[in-house]
Amino acid sequence: MQKLGSRFVLNDETHARFYREVARRGLAEGYAVVSALVCDEGVIATSFGVRQGATYYLLRISHAGDSWSSCSPGLLVVERTMAALHAQGVRRFDLSVGNLDYKRRFGAERVPLTDVSVALSWRGLPFAWRDHAAPSLRRHPKLAALAARAMGKTR
Repeated sequence: MQKLGSRFVLNDETHARFYREVARRGLAEGYAVVSALVCDEGVIATSFGVRQGATYYLLRISHAGDSWSSCSPGLLVVERTMAALHAQGVRRFDLSVGNLDYKRRFGAERVPLTDVSVALSWRGLPFAWRDHAAPSLRRHPKLAALAARAMGKTR
């Protein structure tokens, strides 16, 4: 994602710690699914997701880089993971957010999403308020710029 110039936060320490914990607990409890595409040179692609009943939620895909990218190892590991899970009774595959071409090739259907923030304690209130205010601010650029300056952020 970084090579494509896209904003990518999933590799920061907070997200990485979260995914490691999901993998650690999920593998032990049986809901995490980690797949690897392997050849003589080693692991060339991986996928990571969680399974709940007959539904699989794809969370992450990786591949070995430019030397393998022309072979679409990410697509292959996803396809092989889906085939293995289908054989185990999984019938619904959530390929996560985004309207990427590979999802259409798998026959994915777009589903409208809703973003909800709920404060579970008083400490979460500022974050919930921020999340509720952000969409309104995006519709009013001058107000958004004023709020950013008030918070000490520069654009």
